[in-house]
Amino acid sequence: MSNYILITNDDGVDSPGIFSISQALIERGYRIVILAPEVNNSASGMSITLGQELALKERQDIADSLGESARVFSLGGSPCDCIIVGLSGALDDVVPDAKPMLCVSGVNLGPNVSVDVLHSGTVGAAREAALYGLPSIATSSTEFTTQGLDQAVHAAVQVIELVLNIIPDVADNLLRPQLGEIRDVQTLGNSARLRAALCRGDVFLNLNTPLEWNGEIRPSKVGMKWYRNALHRGSDGSTYLIDGVEIINQPEENCDVGTILNGSSSLTLCPTWPEGHPLNLGAGILSHAMEVAESGSPKWLC
Repeated sequence: MSNYILITNDDGVDSPGIFSISQALIERGYRIVILAPEVNNSASGMSITLGQELALKERQDIADSLGESARVFSLGGSPCDCIIVGLSGALDDVVPDAKPMLCVSGVNLGPNVSVDVLHSGTVGAAREAALYGLPSIATSSTEFTTQGLDQAVHAAVQVIELVLNIIPDVADNLLRPQLGEIRDVQTLGNSARLRAALCRGDVFLNLNTPLEWNGEIRPSKVGMKWYRNALHRGSDGSTYLIDGVEIINQPEENCDVGTILNGSSSLTLCPTWPEGHPLNLGAGILSHAMEVAESGSPKWLC
């Protein structure tokens, strides 16, 4: 049996976003395994559950709707719990004949740009998979409803297939068997260094697609938007609610916020590791991810 694409999210296993991207990939002949939170875990970041048993359940009803090749599981935990539990052995238990070659987190309903990347469970799951050495993509629609889902899925499939042309059929750095010994090879060209970093999980991709998508996928940096007036006081004076925020976009050239406002999908290459970590690529090489091919897509992916 062929290896598979692992699909997760933070909206939960019943989200239309995860169903739609899974359906599109199956229609193109890819084998998929879904392992997603049992319930919505939006804005859970990289939260993990310690010291509690997490129930893994097969969702045959969803699998039947997707087709014979699909396997679908929910976990009573966070998006990062799904990745940790899955890659640490649970997926070997339930899908013993194959390994994941790529993680796709999404499609999320709602954008994950700017500061969202710090709060997002969608992005958190992609980063967690990358920490485990698995090439990873986070993907989101800018809409909080299904209105922009078709466009987001179409863009995501394009990026996924670009990545599948680069990564090996077997994720050879999965679980990082040599710990941190596999590192950036500075004698390679810029594009080759970025591709190698994606393959070993030292960077991952974050894709956002707007409702009025113009068909372009543009390399973008993390931009700026601001949340204001998030706090609401409860009726009894002792409770508080975070909701109904005012969002202020501050578009800048070649940044994700401005890119989606201009109608293009933003594709951001994110470092898996914090600045100063031995496996962090550094801003110098990451800047080459902004180079554009004639198609408008990131040059290093083409």
